[in-house]
Amino acid sequence: MQLRCHDFEATSRTLQLRRTKHGKQRTVYLNNEGFSVINGATKDLQPSDFIFRKSDGSPWKRSEQSRPMKAACKATGITLPSHFTTFAIRSEPCSLKTEYRCAL
Repeated sequence: MQLRCHDFEATSRTLQLRRTKHGKQRTVYLNNEGFSVINGATKDLQPSDFIFRKSDGSPWKRSEQSRPMKAACKATGITLPSHFTTFAIRSEPCSLKTEYRCAL
């Protein structure tokens, strides 16, 4: 996800998703936990900096997300079925929250 700090608006607690899968820009309202994570991640960064970035400052590529997601699941004690993908871990909750207009 190539979100930049200028996509985050702390006052309204929102993220602007400019590059979506279907090419349609949208606003995402953050719940308390989401706001806390994004607010902390953007602290001391420049507006053009990527929010989710590697140590060299470049954005994560899709192909580089699987290993960290699996490591996070293992570290938190989450055991996934072998056929379960990391895409499903992040996609399903977001889809449900978007469908029911809940904050992320």
